[in-house]
Amino acid sequence: MDPTLPKVPEKVLERAYEDLLAPMAKEVGKALSDGAKAARLLLTAPIQLAAAYQGRFERMMDRIATNVPEEHRTAPPAQVVGPIVENLRYIDDTSPIWEMFESLLQSAMDRRTARTVHPAFAALVAQLSADEAIILKSLSEQPANVVDSFDYDRATRRFYSRLIESSELPLGSMTLPEQIDLYVSHLQSLNLIQWHTSNDEPILDINKKQIGSRRYNKVMLTDFGYLFVHACQPPSMPPPTATA
Repeated sequence: MDPTLPKVPEKVLERAYEDLLAPMAKEVGKALSDGAKAARLLLTAPIQLAAAYQGRFERMMDRIATNVPEEHRTAPPAQVVGPIVENLRYIDDTSPIWEMFESLLQSAMDRRTARTVHPAFAALVAQLSADEAIILKSLSEQPANVVDSFDYDRATRRFYSRLIESSELPLGSMTLPEQIDLYVSHLQSLNLIQWHTSNDEPILDINKKQIGSRRYNKVMLTDFGYLFVHACQPPSMPPPTATA
């Protein structure tokens, strides 16, 4: 690992240990007597972690060192580092969730992007499934059009039996595409995406009576969602611009 990686100031390390890292440091830093030292070693090499996690962590830090020139590095806030390091213990480094955490840490350690990182972002990443991360990445590239339809019961005046007729959401890349409605609802509840219906047209039978409805929808990131994904993705994603 790059020995020139920035070190978090001592006071920040102590606060990180007390507020965020104490449970983890007790488990993975048993050979170390100083909590602040344990926290420091989570950001510099070598680190005394469980062997499997240590290798993944070191490779991640090597990538960050490669991507962030020394002159642009800065000490990341403890309230960002703590949740990231804690959550990465449970995630495979091939997961899109790992990629989001790694990119968020990289953003926080780069003076050029540190201002885009909010302390709440790490907690948001921790709430996502891998499939939801795939959805967000896809929507960061372009919105998704979705056409769905419903049957209509004239007696009760109720719509039922929703059918997705076409979708540009990345269903083929998901592990559990059948949970797409749950994913969309969850991402909406986090204010990361929005579902906009541009047209809702009735479906008529041969007697011109309504038997259903067809909606033309667009799924896109919210302004907050764009800022979040921008901070949690590699720098190839263009910076956010002001919206009217």
